[in-house]
Amino acid sequence: MKRWFIVGWVALGVIAVAWVLIIRFSSAAWAVENLPRVPESQTWDTRLAQAQLTQMMVLEGVPSTWGDPTLPVEGATFVLVTVDVTNRVEGLLCDLSLIGDGREWYMAVSAASNIDESYLTSCPGDDVPSTQTITLGRIFEVPTSLLDELEGVHLGVAQASDKDTFLDFNRPQEEAVLTGVLSGR
Repeated sequence: MKRWFIVGWVALGVIAVAWVLIIRFSSAAWAVENLPRVPESQTWDTRLAQAQLTQMMVLEGVPSTWGDPTLPVEGATFVLVTVDVTNRVEGLLCDLSLIGDGREWYMAVSAASNIDESYLTSCPGDDVPSTQTITLGRIFEVPTSLLDELEGVHLGVAQASDKDTFLDFNRPQEEAVLTGVLSGR
């Protein structure tokens, strides 16, 4: 009986360690911390594209398509990020998120349907010939208390196939963290 008790505790310990390792190595924070870092004002140069973080700034409100500016939810702040992207291939797709201290933010959810489209641009896709530079813009909604933790953006690029309209993480892609300093506070 005592032997089964010890075997049970050992098995429980192995399961706990495996669970911690799975959580640790499958998290976005672990994936992002192992990417190359591109310092502010430098260009990330890959086979598919060149990219540079050009702006990371706080916005009081976002111009709306229906009149008054859209304001963030209470306790949050909008952060505008722009990245200049020069595509080297046709059908370039991008995925952009804001990162800081083990966290990752995506689009500003509370205002997504109300934001002026001129603030939201995407990678060239098939609409832009190779070697043309566009400015990729995104607005994120971040808790005001976490603004000091912002590090930069996580940018992933991939080449689309004929029918792709989004970035498929199962396709080989190139990723990096473009670091920057938050302005406008």
